[in-house]
Amino acid sequence: MLPEIVTLVIVALVVAVVSGVAGYLIRSRLVSKFVTNLEDEAEKRLAEARTRSMEIELEARDQALKLLQEAEAENKRRTQEMSRQESR
Repeated sequence: MLPEIVTLVIVALVVAVVSGVAGYLIRSRLVSKFVTNLEDEAEKRLAEARTRSMEIELEARDQALKLLQEAEAENKRRTQEMSRQESR
């Protein structure tokens, strides 16, 4: 009877240790996969943000160039008008 109890206790301890190790490994892999997915998502969002930032910068440059060209055209128009008035 005593050897059966000892055997049962030993088997229970082995099962507990194996279950603990298996649980730890499974949890470790799941956490690792989760972290990898988060890192991938962060990289994707960062790339999208950089792309959008470049688009915004190009739009701003285009707008600034357009405003500069409009101002130069207006300045030219006014200069021509003043020259015409002085000619009279």
